[in-house]
Amino acid sequence: MKLLAIGDIHGRTIWKKIVAKERADRIIFLGDYFDSREDITCSEELRNFESILSFKEQFPEKVVLLFGNHDLHYIINEQYSGFRYSCQKAVQEIIHNALQKNLMQMCFSMHSFLFSHAGVTKTWYQSQFGEEYVQSDMVCDFVNKLFRKQPDAFRFTVGPNCDFSGDDITQPPTWVRPASLLADKLDGYIQIVGHTTQTNLAIIDQVAFADTLGTSGEYLTIEDELLQANVYSGQYSEFMYNTNHYTI
Repeated sequence: MKLLAIGDIHGRTIWKKIVAKERADRIIFLGDYFDSREDITCSEELRNFESILSFKEQFPEKVVLLFGNHDLHYIINEQYSGFRYSCQKAVQEIIHNALQKNLMQMCFSMHSFLFSHAGVTKTWYQSQFGEEYVQSDMVCDFVNKLFRKQPDAFRFTVGPNCDFSGDDITQPPTWVRPASLLADKLDGYIQIVGHTTQTNLAIIDQVAFADTLGTSGEYLTIEDELLQANVYSGQYSEFMYNTNHYTI
Protein backbone atom coordinates (compact mmCIF):
# COMPACT_ATOMS: atom_id res chain seq x y z
CA MET A 1 0.00 0.00 0.00
CA LYS A 2 1.45 3.30 -1.09
CA LEU A 3 0.14 6.53 0.44
CA LEU A 4 0.74 9.97 -1.02
CA ALA A 5 0.29 13.14 1.04
CA ILE A 6 0.23 16.51 -0.72
CA GLY A 7 0.59 19.67 1.34
CA ASP A 8 -1.30 22.95 1.11
CA ILE A 9 -2.46 23.55 -2.47
CA HIS A 10 -3.31 27.30 -2.41
CA GLY A 11 -4.29 27.17 -6.07
CA ARG A 12 -1.20 25.30 -7.34
CA THR A 13 -1.69 22.77 -10.13
CA ILE A 14 1.52 20.77 -9.57
CA TRP A 15 -0.58 18.10 -7.84
CA LYS A 16 -1.62 16.81 -11.27
CA LYS A 17 1.97 15.94 -12.19
CA ILE A 18 2.64 14.49 -8.73
CA VAL A 19 -0.32 12.09 -8.76
CA ALA A 20 0.50 11.01 -12.32
CA LYS A 21 4.09 10.27 -11.34
CA GLU A 22 3.48 8.45 -8.06
CA ARG A 23 0.48 6.23 -8.91
CA ALA A 24 -0.35 5.81 -5.22
CA ASP A 25 -3.08 3.62 -3.72
CA ARG A 26 -4.33 6.48 -1.54
CA ILE A 27 -3.85 10.18 -2.22
CA ILE A 28 -4.43 12.57 0.68
CA PHE A 29 -4.68 16.32 0.12
CA LEU A 30 -3.92 18.15 3.38
CA GLY A 31 -6.26 21.09 2.76
CA ASP A 32 -5.98 24.84 2.07
CA TYR A 33 -7.07 24.88 -1.57
CA PHE A 34 -7.60 28.65 -1.63
CA ASP A 35 -6.00 32.00 -0.66
CA SER A 36 -2.88 31.91 -2.81
CA ARG A 37 -0.02 34.24 -1.95
CA GLU A 38 1.45 33.68 -5.40
CA ASP A 39 0.38 35.05 -8.78
CA ILE A 40 -2.72 32.85 -8.95
CA THR A 41 -6.09 34.47 -9.51
CA CYS A 42 -9.29 33.56 -7.73
CA SER A 43 -10.72 32.17 -10.98
CA GLU A 44 -7.67 29.94 -11.39
CA GLU A 45 -8.06 28.72 -7.81
CA LEU A 46 -11.69 27.85 -8.43
CA ARG A 47 -10.90 25.97 -11.64
CA ASN A 48 -8.13 24.09 -9.89
CA PHE A 49 -10.41 23.13 -7.02
CA GLU A 50 -13.04 21.97 -9.50
CA SER A 51 -10.38 19.70 -11.02
CA ILE A 52 -9.52 18.34 -7.57
CA LEU A 53 -13.19 17.65 -6.85
CA SER A 54 -13.56 15.89 -10.20
CA PHE A 55 -10.53 13.78 -9.36
CA LYS A 56 -12.16 12.84 -6.06
CA GLU A 57 -15.45 11.96 -7.77
CA GLN A 58 -13.62 9.83 -10.32
CA PHE A 59 -11.73 7.93 -7.60
CA PRO A 60 -13.87 8.28 -4.44
CA GLU A 61 -12.10 5.58 -2.40
CA LYS A 62 -8.62 6.51 -3.53
CA VAL A 63 -8.65 10.28 -3.02
CA VAL A 64 -9.08 12.01 0.35
CA LEU A 65 -9.73 15.74 0.53
CA LEU A 66 -9.04 17.24 3.95
CA PHE A 67 -10.23 20.64 5.15
CA GLY A 68 -7.89 23.51 6.03
CA ASN A 69 -8.37 26.83 7.80
CA HIS A 70 -8.17 28.69 4.47
CA ASP A 71 -11.17 26.65 3.32
CA LEU A 72 -13.06 26.80 6.61
CA HIS A 73 -13.25 30.60 6.82
CA TYR A 74 -15.38 30.69 3.68
CA ILE A 75 -18.17 28.69 5.35
CA ILE A 76 -18.12 30.16 8.86
CA ASN A 77 -18.39 33.78 9.97
CA GLU A 78 -14.65 34.40 10.21
CA GLN A 79 -11.87 35.68 7.95
CA TYR A 80 -8.19 34.81 8.31
CA SER A 81 -5.20 36.17 6.42
CA GLY A 82 -5.46 35.78 2.66
CA PHE A 83 -9.27 35.78 2.59
CA ARG A 84 -10.48 36.87 -0.84
CA TYR A 85 -13.64 38.93 -0.47
CA SER A 86 -14.02 39.26 -4.24
CA CYS A 87 -14.64 35.54 -4.67
CA GLN A 88 -16.19 34.75 -1.29
CA LYS A 89 -19.58 33.76 -2.69
CA ALA A 90 -18.18 31.49 -5.41
CA VAL A 91 -15.79 29.72 -3.04
CA GLN A 92 -18.47 29.35 -0.39
CA GLU A 93 -20.83 27.81 -2.94
CA ILE A 94 -18.35 25.29 -4.31
CA ILE A 95 -17.29 24.20 -0.81
CA HIS A 96 -20.89 23.79 0.34
CA ASN A 97 -21.62 21.68 -2.74
CA ALA A 98 -18.56 19.53 -2.04
CA LEU A 99 -19.68 18.99 1.55
CA GLN A 100 -23.20 18.08 0.46
CA LYS A 101 -21.69 15.44 -1.82
CA ASN A 102 -19.54 14.17 1.06
CA LEU A 103 -16.34 14.86 -0.88
CA MET A 104 -14.40 16.50 1.97
CA GLN A 105 -13.55 15.63 5.57
CA MET A 106 -11.47 16.89 8.47
CA CYS A 107 -9.40 13.83 9.33
CA PHE A 108 -8.21 10.55 7.81
CA SER A 109 -6.35 7.62 9.36
CA MET A 110 -4.86 4.42 8.03
CA HIS A 111 -2.80 1.94 10.04
CA SER A 112 -0.72 4.06 12.48
CA PHE A 113 -0.92 7.23 10.36
CA LEU A 114 -3.27 10.12 11.09
CA PHE A 115 -3.71 12.88 8.51
CA SER A 116 -5.21 16.31 9.20
CA HIS A 117 -4.52 19.86 8.13
CA ALA A 118 -2.71 21.05 11.25
CA GLY A 119 -2.72 18.10 13.69
CA VAL A 120 -4.72 16.74 16.61
CA THR A 121 -3.70 17.53 20.19
CA LYS A 122 -4.79 15.58 23.26
CA THR A 123 -6.07 18.76 24.88
CA TRP A 124 -8.35 19.74 22.01
CA TYR A 125 -9.54 16.18 21.46
CA GLN A 126 -10.38 15.63 25.14
CA SER A 127 -12.22 18.95 25.26
CA GLN A 128 -14.54 17.72 22.51
CA PHE A 129 -14.91 14.01 23.24
CA GLY A 130 -13.75 13.35 26.79
CA GLU A 131 -10.89 11.41 28.36
CA GLU A 132 -12.38 8.00 27.58
CA TYR A 133 -12.07 8.56 23.83
CA VAL A 134 -8.39 9.54 23.72
CA GLN A 135 -7.16 6.00 23.07
CA SER A 136 -10.00 5.14 20.70
CA ASP A 137 -9.24 3.76 17.25
CA MET A 138 -12.15 5.85 15.94
CA VAL A 139 -10.48 9.25 16.32
CA CYS A 140 -11.17 10.38 12.76
CA ASP A 141 -14.74 9.08 12.86
CA PHE A 142 -15.41 11.28 15.90
CA VAL A 143 -13.62 14.30 14.40
CA ASN A 144 -15.38 14.02 11.04
CA LYS A 145 -18.80 13.64 12.64
CA LEU A 146 -18.14 16.74 14.74
CA PHE A 147 -17.14 18.67 11.63
CA ARG A 148 -20.35 17.68 9.88
CA LYS A 149 -22.46 18.63 12.85
CA GLN A 150 -20.59 21.66 14.16
CA PRO A 151 -17.98 23.23 11.82
CA ASP A 152 -17.62 26.14 14.24
CA ALA A 153 -15.78 23.74 16.58
CA PHE A 154 -12.81 24.08 14.21
CA ARG A 155 -12.56 27.88 14.20
CA PHE A 156 -9.62 29.77 15.69
CA THR A 157 -9.97 30.47 19.42
CA VAL A 158 -7.45 32.31 21.56
CA GLY A 159 -6.00 29.88 24.12
CA PRO A 160 -3.93 30.25 27.31
CA ASN A 161 -0.84 31.26 25.31
CA CYS A 162 -2.78 34.17 23.76
CA ASP A 163 -0.96 33.36 20.52
CA PHE A 164 -2.79 34.74 17.50
CA SER A 165 -0.99 32.43 15.05
CA GLY A 166 -2.48 29.32 16.64
CA ASP A 167 0.48 28.12 18.72
CA ASP A 168 -1.60 26.68 21.52
CA ILE A 169 -2.48 23.11 22.51
CA THR A 170 -6.17 24.05 22.71
CA GLN A 171 -6.35 24.78 18.98
CA PRO A 172 -8.32 22.49 16.61
CA PRO A 173 -6.91 20.41 13.70
CA THR A 174 -7.34 23.41 11.40
CA TRP A 175 -5.10 25.71 13.44
CA VAL A 176 -2.58 24.22 15.89
CA ARG A 177 1.05 25.10 15.18
CA PRO A 178 4.05 22.71 15.25
CA ALA A 179 5.46 23.54 18.69
CA SER A 180 2.12 22.99 20.42
CA LEU A 181 1.35 19.87 18.38
CA LEU A 182 4.69 18.32 19.27
CA ALA A 183 4.18 19.16 22.95
CA ASP A 184 0.68 17.65 23.13
CA LYS A 185 0.12 15.36 20.14
CA LEU A 186 -2.49 12.62 20.37
CA ASP A 187 -0.75 9.38 21.36
CA GLY A 188 -0.62 6.27 19.22
CA TYR A 189 -0.29 7.88 15.80
CA ILE A 190 2.28 9.18 13.36
CA GLN A 191 0.67 12.44 12.30
CA ILE A 192 0.97 13.94 8.82
CA VAL A 193 0.10 17.64 8.62
CA GLY A 194 0.41 20.78 6.51
CA HIS A 195 -0.69 24.28 7.60
CA THR A 196 2.65 25.73 8.69
CA THR A 197 5.05 26.46 5.82
CA GLN A 198 8.38 24.66 6.06
CA THR A 199 11.57 25.37 4.12
CA ASN A 200 11.92 21.62 3.66
CA LEU A 201 9.66 18.75 4.58
CA ALA A 202 10.40 18.08 8.25
CA ILE A 203 9.73 14.92 10.24
CA ILE A 204 10.11 15.36 14.00
CA ASP A 205 9.06 13.07 16.84
CA GLN A 206 6.34 11.15 14.95
CA VAL A 207 4.98 14.20 13.12
CA ALA A 208 5.61 14.99 9.44
CA PHE A 209 5.24 18.66 8.49
CA ALA A 210 4.49 18.72 4.77
CA ASP A 211 3.46 22.27 3.81
CA THR A 212 6.32 22.58 1.31
CA LEU A 213 4.81 22.81 -2.19
CA GLY A 214 5.58 26.53 -2.27
CA THR A 215 9.13 26.21 -0.90
CA SER A 216 11.13 23.04 -1.59
CA GLY A 217 8.32 21.58 -3.71
CA GLU A 218 8.33 18.41 -1.61
CA TYR A 219 5.49 16.01 -0.93
CA LEU A 220 5.38 12.82 1.14
CA THR A 221 5.04 9.17 0.18
CA ILE A 222 4.62 6.33 2.65
CA GLU A 223 5.30 2.75 1.64
CA ASP A 224 6.25 -0.22 3.85
CA GLU A 225 6.69 2.09 6.86
CA LEU A 226 9.18 4.20 4.90
CA LEU A 227 8.40 7.92 4.81
CA GLN A 228 10.01 9.58 1.84
CA ALA A 229 10.12 13.28 0.96
CA ASN A 230 10.03 13.71 -2.81
CA VAL A 231 10.07 16.53 -5.34
CA TYR A 232 8.58 16.30 -8.80
CA SER A 233 11.99 16.25 -10.49
CA GLY A 234 12.52 12.83 -8.94
CA GLN A 235 15.04 13.87 -6.30
CA TYR A 236 14.27 12.80 -2.77
CA SER A 237 15.46 12.45 0.79
CA GLU A 238 14.63 9.32 2.75
CA PHE A 239 13.35 9.37 6.33
CA MET A 240 13.38 6.18 8.39
CA TYR A 241 11.11 5.72 11.39
CA ASN A 242 12.11 4.35 14.76
CA THR A 243 10.30 4.27 18.08
CA ASN A 244 11.39 7.75 19.13
CA HIS A 245 11.92 9.94 16.11
CA TYR A 246 12.62 10.22 12.42
CA THR A 247 16.16 10.57 11.16
CA ILE A 248 17.49 11.46 7.72
